[in-house]
This record gives sequence, structure tokens and C-alpha cells, in this order.
Amino acid sequence: MDISLYKASQILGVPPSVWTVRNPLKIYEFFEVTRPSGLRRNHSILDFGCGKGHWTLALAKHCANAIGIDTSDTRIAVARSFLQHSGLKTKVQFLCARLEDANIPSASLDRVFSFSVLEHIINREEALSEIVRILKPKGELHISVDSLANLKDIDLLIKHKHDHSVVQYFTENSLRQQLHEAGLDVIEIHAIMHSQYARQEFMRRIKPNYKYDLVRRILVYLRLRDEDRRSENCEGMMLIGRARRPST
Repeated sequence: MDISLYKASQILGVPPSVWTVRNPLKIYEFFEVTRPSGLRRNHSILDFGCGKGHWTLALAKHCANAIGIDTSDTRIAVARSFLQHSGLKTKVQFLCARLEDANIPSASLDRVFSFSVLEHIINREEALSEIVRILKPKGELHISVDSLANLKDIDLLIKHKHDHSVVQYFTENSLRQQLHEAGLDVIEIHAIMHSQYARQEFMRRIKPNYKYDLVRRILVYLRLRDEDRRSENCEGMMLIGRARRPST
């Protein structure tokens, strides 16, 4: 990895390994989900719906141990392959299972992270209840979900929902209600990717085989961040949520 990448990562506050993910929208999403998490070296965490494990490994570098769980055996196989070359084998495990079937001990985790997963799950109530069970009292859930509230092209919404097996797009109210009904205290929910630029980049990503080189990834990430800071629009492509298991 080029030394300039490390310098850029230090300046931007983003771990160098994050830049190996080729989609800058996902990089920005990762940063926005994890930034307020208060992740500590002694924490135990779960990456719910971990896919190929990129984010699990990135998070594991900053905590005591991490579990990545996904129902896709193909993706978990890739994640385990990455793990073999990561230097993190002693503190990361990848499970191929539904969360409800994984038998994770109650009140054993300090943080649960979930990146654009909940909108694909039919049994959301069951999954959220399980997250509450395995979180320690005052443990936190940090989550992103698809909203697409500022995407007004109905045909494109239908295509995205079909191609990505989306069960539900979320509003702030619907996400807040579902987290609350699961027994979580909602700390914060806010939209990201409000700008026209974010919409344009999202639409580019829908095209087959659309790719970004490293420099482009960094530039798009920076512009997404800066456009959100300037935007006064309350509707965005995604919602970021932070919630806590009550102490009692």
C-alpha cells in the first residue's frame, strides 16, 4: 500500500484498510456509522450482516474481539479467506448463520454494528430483539439503513428494490419506532447523502461494472462529506441510527 495512502488516512481520520473497499459511498457510510460509536480497545463487538467481512476486520483492529455474522455461506467463505491474511485470527470469528440461531451469549457485547442490512430482513422484529438480548446494559447499536427519500425516480426505486431484495425503505419515524419497540433507547437518527451530487453518484453505481480508482474514491468520499455538511436538506439516501440497551 502506498505511503501516501497512510498519510491521507491520518488526515481524513479513516483507517487505511477502509480504502480497499471500492465503493466510496460505502466508505462514507462506514465512517458515519462508526464515528460516534466510542469504540474501545476492550470492547467486544458484532458486525451483523457482515458480508465479505471488510468492515468486521476494520473494526477488529480497534477492539478486543469481533464476530461477523451473515447468512451467505459464499460471503462468509470469502471473509474467512481474508481473515487468514489479516493478522487478526486470534480475535475475529465469522459465523454463517441467522443471528437468532447463533447462540451468542446474553449481555456479552459492547457494540453491534450493521451496515445497510435491516432493510433486507423480513423478520426484523426477531433480529432486533436478539440484538437487544446480546448487548450489555448500556451497550449500543450503530446502524445504517436505506431510505432513498431524495430519489424521486419511481422506476429507479423499483429497480433498486428488486435488484437488491429490499423489503422496506426506512423513514426516520419508521426506524425510530422499530428500534423503540425492540426495547432500545434511541439516541440519534439522521440522514446522510442529502445532496444532488450524492444522488448522481448513487445512480452511477447502479450501472453495471462502474468502478472507482483509489484517487477517485478519496475525492468522492471528501465531496460526499463536504456536501452533507453544507446541505440543509433533511432527506437523504441513507439513515444513520444510534440506540442503546437500557441499563435495567
